[in-house]
Amino acid sequence: STFGFIEEFIAAGGNLIAFALPDRVDGIKTTAIKDLFQKYSDRINLPDSLDISILKEMPGSNNFSFITLSGGDVYHHRRELTDGRLVFLANSSLEEASAGIFMITGCDALEMNTLTGKVVNYRETENGDKIVINFDLPPAGSLLLFVSDRKMTGYDLPEKFLNLSPLPSASDISVRRDKPNVLTIDFCDLILGNETFRNLHTYAATDKTFKYHGFINGNPWSTSVQFRTETVDCDTFGLNTGFTSVWHFKTEGEPDLSDARLVIERPWLWKVMINGNKVTAEAGKWWFDKDFGVYKCNSYIRNGENTITVSSEQMSIHAEIEPIYILGNFSLKSAARGWIITPPPSGYTTGSWKEQGMPFYPDRISYTKEFEVTGEYDNYLLKLGNWKGTIAEVIVNGNSAGVIAYPPYSLDISDHLSTGRNTIEVKIVGSNKNLLGPFHSKARPGLAAPGYWRGVTGYPRGDEYNITDYGLMDDFYLFAEKNTSQDLHE
Repeated sequence: STFGFIEEFIAAGGNLIAFALPDRVDGIKTTAIKDLFQKYSDRINLPDSLDISILKEMPGSNNFSFITLSGGDVYHHRRELTDGRLVFLANSSLEEASAGIFMITGCDALEMNTLTGKVVNYRETENGDKIVINFDLPPAGSLLLFVSDRKMTGYDLPEKFLNLSPLPSASDISVRRDKPNVLTIDFCDLILGNETFRNLHTYAATDKTFKYHGFINGNPWSTSVQFRTETVDCDTFGLNTGFTSVWHFKTEGEPDLSDARLVIERPWLWKVMINGNKVTAEAGKWWFDKDFGVYKCNSYIRNGENTITVSSEQMSIHAEIEPIYILGNFSLKSAARGWIITPPPSGYTTGSWKEQGMPFYPDRISYTKEFEVTGEYDNYLLKLGNWKGTIAEVIVNGNSAGVIAYPPYSLDISDHLSTGRNTIEVKIVGSNKNLLGPFHSKARPGLAAPGYWRGVTGYPRGDEYNITDYGLMDDFYLFAEKNTSQDLHE
C-alpha cells in the first residue's frame, strides 16, 4: 500500500513533508499514521499550511529552477537517474501557448520526441555546473528532455528548412471517410412501473430509475465512489423489477441502411427490438469498447419514423441508461429534436465535418493528392493549412511517414518520396468528445465529469448540440529545397 511505501521510505532515512495528518488507511480509521509521525518526528515536517517556500528548501531544489515562465499553464516533472535526469514539461492550457527558461544541473540536453520516438540534440547554454534551457510549448504541448551529466555525441540538432519552394500537386484533392458515420441518440422515453416519462436525457433517465429502486441520490456510479464492493453488493433486485427505454429516430430520403449497425452498451442486460423486430447482439463483435454490443439492423430500419425498444426484466446495479448509436453510410441533418438520417453526399470535400453531415464522427477522414518528384530537390516538407483535429497522420506511397500534432504543423517527408509520381495522404483524426459528449453544457474543452451531463431539461435541435468542429479546412501543401553548403544542423 502507499502507507507501506511511505513507512519504508522514512525508516530508510527519508524526509517527509506532510500538509495533513490522515486518519485512514485503505478507508479504515487507524492510528498507524499518527504513530508513524510520532516515531519519526525528526524526519517529518508537518506545517500548519501549504507553503511553497518549504518545498523550495527541500534537498535537491537548488538543482532546478525556472528563470522565466509566461503564458499557458505549465506543469513539470523530474526524475533523477544514475547518469542524469529526465525533465517533462506540459502545457495544460488548450488556448494559450507557454514559453520559459529554466536552469538545471547537467552538461547536455537531448529531446526525446514522444510522437516519433526520435532522440535529437537540444540547444542549451552552459552556466557553471548547470545548463540553461529555453522552451516554447503550444497549447496542450509537451516536451521531454534527458539532461545528461556528460557531453553526448552522435545527436544532431533538428533540421531547419531555409529556402522552401512550393511544389504544385499533380491531382485534385480527394476526400474519404475511413469508417462508418455515427448517430448518437442521447434522449429516450422511460417506462418505469405504470408511468411513462418522455424525452429524458440519459443522465436523468438513469437517475430516475435508480431513485425508483431506492437510491436516494440517484445513480450511484455518478454520485458516489465505490469503497471495495459496497455498490456492487447492492445488486440484489428481484424479478419483475425491470424497466423499458424507448428510442426514436427518423430517416429521410431513403438512405441505404442495409449494412447499418445498432450499438448498445452492456447488451447482455437487455432485450432489444427495432420497430417491433427482436434483434440480438452479434457474437464476438464489439465497437469502441468490448462492452458495446453490435446488432445488425438488416431491413428493420424504414424510411420515416423508427423506434428502438430496450428493456430489462430485472433491475441491475449495472443497468445505467446510456446513449445508443447507429452506424452506417449516411449523413445527418438537424431536426426539431436531435437529428435526421439522410443519404450521404456524392463526395466529401475539405472543410467542416459537421457541416457535411458528420457531427458525431470520431475517427479519420483521409485527404489525398499526388505530386511529381523530379529529383531537382533534396528535402521535402509537408505543411497543413488550416485544420482542426486531435492529430494528423501522413501516409506517403502507402507507408506512414509520421504524425503532426503541434505548431508549426509540418513534417519532413524527404526520406519517403521517390522520383516520379507520389501519393500523399493526410488522415485527420477527430475525437471521442463528439461521440460521447457532453453535448448540452458549456464545459471547458478537455474536461469531462458526471456533472457535465447533469441538468439537461429539454431535447434540443441538432444544431444546438455542443459539437467540436473538425476537418482539413483548406488544403495541405508540399514544399522543397535544395541542400546548401550551410550546415542545416546549426
